[in-house]
Amino acid sequence: MFEFLQRPEILASFAFANQDWWVLVAILGIVALALLWLGYRKSPLRGPLRWLAMSLKLIGFVLLAMALLEPVALDEQPKQNANDIVILADNSQGLGVTPPGTEGTLGESFRDDLQSTERSWLETIGDTFRLRTFVFDGGVRRTADYSDLDFSGSRSNLLGAIEDIKTRFESRPLAAIVVLSDGNATDRDRFDLNSDSDPEGDRSESAVPVFAIQVGQEPPATPDLALRSVNTETTSFEDAPVQITAQVHASGEWGEGVELVVTNEAGKELVTEPVPLVDDEGVATVRT
Repeated sequence: MFEFLQRPEILASFAFANQDWWVLVAILGIVALALLWLGYRKSPLRGPLRWLAMSLKLIGFVLLAMALLEPVALDEQPKQNANDIVILADNSQGLGVTPPGTEGTLGESFRDDLQSTERSWLETIGDTFRLRTFVFDGGVRRTADYSDLDFSGSRSNLLGAIEDIKTRFESRPLAAIVVLSDGNATDRDRFDLNSDSDPEGDRSESAVPVFAIQVGQEPPATPDLALRSVNTETTSFEDAPVQITAQVHASGEWGEGVELVVTNEAGKELVTEPVPLVDDEGVATVRT
């Protein structure tokens, strides 16, 4: 599941230890070429033999020049535990759903990976980076071993969580953010995804890379619903003093629409309102 999060291979580069000798080596090279030309211009050797002899001596001069300059291989390696990597796990109720045809919930698989007693991908990353582990739903909070992943959060503020992490680590060497989520963000309406303020919209060289790992099946294979926003306001009507407006986002096959059901604290159904879907989006207003 997480094989791509391995330590990258860094190609070695080359440099010369005695770069100040470039002028001397260039002069010696010119002198060597001149001596070769003068020495073999009247040589009794003819044809390929003369060119072979000249080539062998030229190779000898090149090797001598390389020895004077002392080429060295530079292998760049990150300093161990010098940079941070944040692992951000979604704790929303959407990951507590069991998809049709499966036995476990969406979140159980990646929670087992995070809590595995065997040497995990987290330990592999921890060999090089400082790991900082967080969970998020309506807010962001630290976790020691992800044992508090119970998928009970009523929201999945994915974009806000990324922005929060970037703010917390603004003055620290943050190498990357790894997000484990189904991607069903409930705070998408808070951000202009085309503006520079979008937490995933910074494409500058200094931007912190965000690696998103989708949990569950690819949409629309698994039908899913999300409440983008729920607004309530009081009215002057005695028979319906509260007005509720809900924005719904659907993924997968839902047919013509879904229903919005309002219940009280005891679970009694108060009102049901159909929500027609247009381009996977729907808005319904009910009074109760």
